[in-house]
Amino acid sequence: MTTPAVSAATIDLTGGATRTARLRLGRLAPGERGITALTVRYRDAADATVSLFADAVAASARARRLRIGVFERRGGRLPCPVFTGTLADLAARAREGRGVGRWTARGDGAEHTVTYEVQWRLPDEPAESGEPAADASAELSVAVAAQTW
Repeated sequence: MTTPAVSAATIDLTGGATRTARLRLGRLAPGERGITALTVRYRDAADATVSLFADAVAASARARRLRIGVFERRGGRLPCPVFTGTLADLAARAREGRGVGRWTARGDGAEHTVTYEVQWRLPDEPAESGEPAADASAELSVAVAAQTW
């Protein structure tokens, strides 16, 4: 089983800022799955809408078929699904400037947090013609942005 490597498990964010972390998944086996979490801490005097964007910086053809689920959790509540689809679908949303999740962070100067849980699973399907069977690796650039209003 692959252990995901995350460059930063917690990101501090202020109004109008964007911060990025990297998530690396390497040499995935068919049917393999996992989960990782990214916590965002927001502190500012202005309210902001916080969204998560993810793009595949490097992904093999097979890894683009990774099934991704993104869940938003805050305030002791159960996680709420904000995205379900393939890695290719998630990357397309980011290229279009459409993030997932729409957490409204209060701008009262206190620290507020949201946690994004990223679940992934490589489908149990054979490699396509000409595709190496073991070539399922991906590196995601995960960005969170706070748009003040």
